[in-house]
Order: sequence, then structure tokens, then C-alpha cells
Amino acid sequence: MEWLTETPVHSIIIGILLTSFFALMWFITRRRFFLGFSGLALAAMITAVVAGQLIVTDREQLKQNVFQVADAVQSNNVRGVVDFVSPQAHNTIRRIQSEMPNYGFRKCRVIGFNYVDVPEDSSALQATVAFVVGFDVDATRTYDYNGSGTRRVTLTFEKQGDSWKIIDYRHEHPQSRKYINL
Repeated sequence: MEWLTETPVHSIIIGILLTSFFALMWFITRRRFFLGFSGLALAAMITAVVAGQLIVTDREQLKQNVFQVADAVQSNNVRGVVDFVSPQAHNTIRRIQSEMPNYGFRKCRVIGFNYVDVPEDSSALQATVAFVVGFDVDATRTYDYNGSGTRRVTLTFEKQGDSWKIIDYRHEHPQSRKYINL
């Protein structure tokens, strides 16, 4: 049912088709119950759109986290990035704290998502999100690099209570098959 709650387009298309069908049937037959069904279909469409906006699925929460992490990276806010990491992921926290100071990000924006893998099992505790970021960075002190480009990033999340926390990450050049940890 996530396809219905994650985007209102599906609810709107189904609602318009049903409302139009029942309105057309009323127009042709002049039977009042078709007019009532048309009104019910319209009300159901509006209810589905509103409910879809109020319900935040795991997939939507993971995407929100990715955008917020990218904002923290762009701000060069190491503490802000670490806030999205599980406190039990000590190695991941240490990697972030040692690597991020080597970079001066001027831009870090999510360009698009390759996939958001949330297992169908509702008790699943891990998810993987793969996406592409566009960046502009100054890393001349450490890597003699100053420029922009894109990176494919994969974050592994673990559900802790009601929120998702990062437990691991990797990134690579979009044309590369080898993951590189910077």
C-alpha cells in the first residue's frame, strides 16, 4: 500500500477515473445512486490524498534523512552528520570525524535516488539507500583537489525505535565499480 501513500498521483488518478465514471453513468441513466457514488469517489480521493500526506512511510523517512545528511555535509557540520549515525556504529562515527575535516564542501546536493531498499517484512531493522550527489569541494590541503563532480553514495540504515540511523556508508565515482571511502 506504500504506492498509495507515498505519492498522491495514484490516489488522484484513481479518484478522477472513478468520479468521472460514476458521473458519466449518472448523466446517461439519470439514476441518483450513480451521482451518490460519484460523490463518494470524490470524497474517498480527497481522504486518500490527505491521509497520504499525513502518513510518513519508512521509505519517505529514509529519503528525508538522506536530504538532511546532505545539508549537514554541505554545511561541513561534522556533529550534524554524526547525529544521523547510530551511537553503536563506533567505526562509522570515527570515519566521519576523521574524514570530513579534510574537505571544505561548498555544495552537496542529492541529484537522484537509485533505490531505497526497505525489506517488505514490517519487522525489518535494516534498509539500504543508494543515491547520487553533486558536490563542489575544496580538498587541496589533503588531496590536492578543488572542484566539483558527482558521487554515488550508499547508506545502510538500522531502525532504532521510530527513527532510522546510519550504521555504514560507502561512495564511488558514478562510472566506477569499486567503492572508495574518502
